[in-house]
Parts: sequence; structure tokens; C-alpha cells
Amino acid sequence: MRFGSSNPVFRKLEKENVVVQEGFQQATYKGIALKSLYYLLIAVIGVGLSLYLMINSPDLFVTVLIAAFIVGFISALLSFVRPAWTKITGTIYCLAEGMVLGTISMMFEAEIPGIIISAIAGTFAVVFVVSILYMTNIVKVTGKFVKFLLIFALSMILSQLVLFILSLFIPALSTAFGGGFGLLASGLSCALAVLYLFFDMEVIRNTVETGQPKFLEWFAAFGIVYTTLWVYIEVLRIVAIFARER
Repeated sequence: MRFGSSNPVFRKLEKENVVVQEGFQQATYKGIALKSLYYLLIAVIGVGLSLYLMINSPDLFVTVLIAAFIVGFISALLSFVRPAWTKITGTIYCLAEGMVLGTISMMFEAEIPGIIISAIAGTFAVVFVVSILYMTNIVKVTGKFVKFLLIFALSMILSQLVLFILSLFIPALSTAFGGGFGLLASGLSCALAVLYLFFDMEVIRNTVETGQPKFLEWFAAFGIVYTTLWVYIEVLRIVAIFARER
């Protein structure tokens, strides 16, 4: 049995001639939810590992953190390019990303006590609101939505790259990144992450409702966790900017 849908991920799998035998197990919402919790648990373990190394092996910590950043980037890329590998690559990503986010969070917490709790609460609020808007069909993920999302994402990447290059030659721009411009950039990045949450929920619905094979639960779960962690870091940055302005 060949599986397909309008989702670009599943179209990619079709082009790779992925064939599923009759009698295969189908993906379920429960399966995706459990795998999402698994990924979040792995991320929390990564946070704990970073704190342990920070306290007990500060010399080794920096090297491990750099390695975690690189490994996280590569494993995330592999997860999106090869959905069938996501069970392994997603686990590696969440562990590495947990270490990176744990370190960044503690740096902010040292400067602004209580910011981690605020960022976590803000992230849960964002995910909750997005879930309500999606489930009530107030926001629908259509072809136009996906096109807009891609244009928005590419525009953000290009503008951030251009501004970064300019900041290397214009010192004033570097200062601006920490003020009003930094807030605007973080706000736009957070908005992009929120739009991707809608897309991830559509992927989850598509995975279950079109009877996709069970192994794609890992990919669907990874997508929502990846974006949730992205939302968290953007909320953390926004809260930090507001706190510094006071």
C-alpha cells in the first residue's frame, strides 16, 4: 500500500517509493502525544546534563556545549530530510537542544531571576491558544497558508543574514539588536514559530486522519516539539528584553 496526501512530507516519501505492507499499524493521536512527551522528557534530561556539567566539569562543559549545538543542528536537519529516521535523530536533537536551552536559560536566570518560569508559562499559553484556534477551525492551514509561511520564513532568514552582515561593518546596528530592534526581531521570529505550530498541528491531523503508517508518529511528534522549543526560546528573549527595559 502506498500512502500519500497533499502534505509535502508525505509527497516526498512517495517519490522515494516508500511502500507499506497491508495490515500495517496506523498512526494515532495517542501515539503522537506519547512520543511528544518522550521527546520533551529527553529535552529535560538534556537540561539536567548541561547543569551537571556546568557545576561539576566547567572546563569540559564548553566543549560539550559546542558539540551539542552542532549535533543538534545536524540531527534536526536529518529529521526533516529523512522522516523515517526521526525516532533516532529526533531523540539526539532533543537531548542536544535540551543542553543548549538549559545553558541559555540559566544565563538569563542569573541576570533576571524568575525568567524561566515566565518563559515556560508563556510558551504553554501560546501552545494552548494555538490549539484552541486550530481545533475550532478559526485558523485553517490551507495551501495559501503554507505558501505564506514559506515566504515569511525565507524573508526572515534573508533579512537576519543581511542585518548580521551589516552589523559587522556598522557597530550601531549591533547595539540596536539589543533594544527596540531586538524586540521586533524576536517578535517576528516568535510569530513565525506560532505559524509553524499551526502547520505542525495540520501535519498531526494529516498523519492520523489519512491513515499514515505508525512510524510517522515520531516525525509528527518531533515537529510539534521542535517548534514548541523554538517558541520557548523566543518567549525567553522577549521577556528578557522587556525586563531589561524596566
